[in-house]
Amino acid sequence: MEWFGALGAIVVVLVICVIVFVAARSRRRGADLVGGALAERARYGAGPAGGKGAGVVAGPEGIEGLDRLDATDRALVAEILELLGRNRKIHAIKVLRTRRPMGLAEAKQVVEQIGAGRVPARWPGQPPRLPEVADRSVVDRATDLKRQGRPIEAVKLVRAETGLSLREAKDMVDAL
Repeated sequence: MEWFGALGAIVVVLVICVIVFVAARSRRRGADLVGGALAERARYGAGPAGGKGAGVVAGPEGIEGLDRLDATDRALVAEILELLGRNRKIHAIKVLRTRRPMGLAEAKQVVEQIGAGRVPARWPGQPPRLPEVADRSVVDRATDLKRQGRPIEAVKLVRAETGLSLREAKDMVDAL
């Protein structure tokens, strides 16, 4: 009968060891959520963007167009990737909408693009950037036309000089 007590004590000690091991491992994994999410993606592969099993891309450095972003936007992309890695797409959309003013459909589309490994050329609601070649002179002339109450001519000028679409040129003139 004494060996039953000893066996019970051994089982209790083993259970406690397993619990401590699992807790330490999960605590260590939680310290680097982005790294953990990226490791999960590499281990299991990514599912379809936005669906069950949707993971993150190979990492923030593997995203197409990341070089166009500043440090704040890179941090936002990393946070979205981390949330997508934990299958928290709705939360990722909410985070994006709190940081960038945009509609729900636009935010969903941006999150799905990031999940697919691409950053949009520009954030929705953000005025387009002018090409480097015609930068200052076009902006100055379009601003003058807008101040004179001739916004249509300003849009035509921007389109002719930069090759932007009608919508992009109008957005840019509106932002001046």
